[in-house]
Amino acid sequence: PVSFPAGKELGGELFLDQILAAASMVDRELLAMSEAGDVLPLQEEEGAGGKAEQIMQEWAQKHVVRLGLCPWAEAAMPTAKVVIDEEVVDDEGALQAFLRHADDLRGWDEEKVSTTLLVLPNFAGDDFETWHAFTEELEDALDEGGALEEIGDEVLVACFHPDFEYAGLEGEDRVLHYEKRSPLPVINLLRTSMIDKGIERGATAEVIAEHNEKALRAEGHSSIRKEWAKLLGGAPQ
Repeated sequence: PVSFPAGKELGGELFLDQILAAASMVDRELLAMSEAGDVLPLQEEEGAGGKAEQIMQEWAQKHVVRLGLCPWAEAAMPTAKVVIDEEVVDDEGALQAFLRHADDLRGWDEEKVSTTLLVLPNFAGDDFETWHAFTEELEDALDEGGALEEIGDEVLVACFHPDFEYAGLEGEDRVLHYEKRSPLPVINLLRTSMIDKGIERGATAEVIAEHNEKALRAEGHSSIRKEWAKLLGGAPQ
């Protein structure tokens, strides 16, 4: 596996909380830009697999947006960039892809590209432990004192995986896994400037997290498994 120089420890939950805290602010700003027509259409990078792109679009609409798991997802879509990188098969390739697209995001005006979804269909899709270890190291490296601190000053990540699991959940509680599950492995690159604005304006992670739990529990584990099966075209997950 790729080796990151050790940085100050920071788990993925803090990143998710910061991202969710920006939700209300980003929703308003991106929706305003969309209505004004000052956005780029959601698009996939040239050469990417059409099937993967279709699956991710359906996931965003039928799961994330429909359940409101990320309140600004629908408004962000017009200014989001989706990249399907089928060449990445290991940690080193994933790191290089992240570095490349983090640099691209930093180069775009915020009004034109708000966020990047880096989809890696051929990296650790059936190996959550490998994915989790890599993304934890990436998050640590982006933190203050980490090897990628300079990038982390401008870009943070939220990571999703088909087999994501919160530890210790059983029975109906397993529905909560779907807060961070996606049909394919995804690294979502987000601008720290947008997150900071949301925090400054008082958007609370607690309210959003409470909503997500209620929405997922109301949907129910069995129902979400069936919906997931339709999305993936196979057996319930």
